[in-house]
Amino acid sequence: MRCAVMWAGLALALGFGMGNAHGLPEVEPVDLNEIDLADFTDLDLDVPAGNFPNFPLPYYVAHFHRLANAVVEEGEHRGFIDLSVWRRPQDNEPYNARIMENILSLAYFYCTDEPWNPYYGDEAVRARMEAAMEFWVGMRSEDGLFSEYGWESWNRPATAFATKFMGETLRLLDDGPPIDPDIHQQVIEANRDAFRRCFEDGLWIEGGARMSNQWGNFWPGAMAHIDLFDDQELDEQLRYWINETSIGGEYPFQSVTGYFHEANGPCWRYNFGTHMSNTLMAWHYAQGRGVNVMTEDDPELMDWLIREHELFADWVSYNAVLEPDESEFVLNRAIETRQRKASFEYRDFPMAEVVEGLRSFIPTREEAQERRDAFRAGLEAAWPVVEELELGSTGSFSPYAFLHRPHELWYPTNDQREEARARLPYLASDTFTHQRTDGWYVFSYVRRPDYYAAFSMGNRGTGQQRLGLGLLWHPDAGTMMQSHSGRSLEAWGTRAEGADNVHEAVSIYKENVEFSLDGEPFEPEEGVGDLPNGEADFAAVYPLGEDGEAGVKTVSFTDGAINVTVNHGGAFREEIPLRVLDGDELAVEGDTVTLRRGTVTMVITFNGAESIDVAEAEEAEVIVAQADGELEYAITWETE
Repeated sequence: MRCAVMWAGLALALGFGMGNAHGLPEVEPVDLNEIDLADFTDLDLDVPAGNFPNFPLPYYVAHFHRLANAVVEEGEHRGFIDLSVWRRPQDNEPYNARIMENILSLAYFYCTDEPWNPYYGDEAVRARMEAAMEFWVGMRSEDGLFSEYGWESWNRPATAFATKFMGETLRLLDDGPPIDPDIHQQVIEANRDAFRRCFEDGLWIEGGARMSNQWGNFWPGAMAHIDLFDDQELDEQLRYWINETSIGGEYPFQSVTGYFHEANGPCWRYNFGTHMSNTLMAWHYAQGRGVNVMTEDDPELMDWLIREHELFADWVSYNAVLEPDESEFVLNRAIETRQRKASFEYRDFPMAEVVEGLRSFIPTREEAQERRDAFRAGLEAAWPVVEELELGSTGSFSPYAFLHRPHELWYPTNDQREEARARLPYLASDTFTHQRTDGWYVFSYVRRPDYYAAFSMGNRGTGQQRLGLGLLWHPDAGTMMQSHSGRSLEAWGTRAEGADNVHEAVSIYKENVEFSLDGEPFEPEEGVGDLPNGEADFAAVYPLGEDGEAGVKTVSFTDGAINVTVNHGGAFREEIPLRVLDGDELAVEGDTVTLRRGTVTMVITFNGAESIDVAEAEEAEVIVAQADGELEYAITWETE
């Protein structure tokens, strides 16, 4: 950093590139005809799955001038990046510090010395970046906080995310071309101030325990700042809050069942996305890959991250089922609290080198290289044409495209991934009953030779969650039933006549559920583990409607069937969302519904149904069985 500041002073003395008090120099567009595609490495062209680039790097090179020239030149908002390419269009306002995270994009092109980058040390880029930095510094409150959704509406995400993106920005500037030393120092001080209220007073920590991805941005942000500036006070505070937010601390960010809290429950997109971005950058520094202070392994930080992600990997292993052709994992999505995700082919999780359980879900080395080769081939065929910049698109020019470029991802060999997949619980054994219980939920997982089922009860964190039977999977046919979050028709459960949703769309408190094993009632214990006598029949009896005024429902998992009994006051309908694939055969004959996939047929036999119909919905085909008073049905499987 000292070298950069010295050169900045020389530039000031010579009058280079400072622009003027009002207008800013234009950043010239690049001509891709003058750039050799071979100058980009395979990593430059890669687009991993997660919070990473949405496009190969040449796309960003081609459109960078649009972003840079969107920096407002004059007036009270001078320096604001006024281009709707990051965050929602309606939030592209000068009070939103999240928009200004793209300062990292400006710094990346200004500081990256590569043959393909004509913007390295560019004076116009520098002038616009400095204006953006001055605007960013001026956005904060007197005590260092940032806003997102209104003037002076200081909030946790805007403040925490700022430290992560500015941490990487300051790293780039540390040995990059010069900028104005006063502006540089103001940015350093503003970044440090962003931690103060939260790290000294615990501001927003309770909310952070509900939305762990948000406060969790402070972890990598603090490590980047500590590495650059040897801030011992910040280091002590970081370790204090890591302890307080770990399991057993006063404000745990992670459930004992394994998910990271998002609105008091699991959310696949946030756990797989922002949380893993925080993890990847934090792991980089914990491993000693910093540039100044954090240059050796830090056992305390490494152990913390490893413990958390071993538990998380175990959680995912029960809730993501691998289809028999290994084309994708289907998620137990009915329990997701915030965003919605049904399945995934793979995710580029960090830490898989040391957390073996994550290897099941990531590409192999060969697949990662094939992906990069495919991007290169596509670019070669179209060069110099790249995709157009879509205005109004949330991620068409995201700072995540540059945040993780120095952070290494590790991929397993094919054998290593196959070994990990063989240890997935529903593949490693054909008989067990497993429960994962915390203060909010009881998650039950039942494996029998013919099926694997996920079944959830609890106090919902958000209104989009659906409880009860979430997944049905067969070892040869794959997922044949999936309940969906945030849907009315496509959720498994019992719907009273005229009701907007099934009864399972409200909280079903665990103290009101009677669990039994081999006919003997038991109380689920907090924590994770297999229940004794894994072959025994497992059952749950729970009330329907508030205080059970609508009736009671029994779901029993036996060796050969799943049996459901509904006792309901008045007319109702039972809804079962089936996952019907191309080539499947779905039929209704009398009281029986069959779903045939290859050599496997799932059979649902009803007793007491007045009518049985199939309703087509956006994400499922739903069996609707109309009844009055009582209904029984059994789910079994037949294999040719």
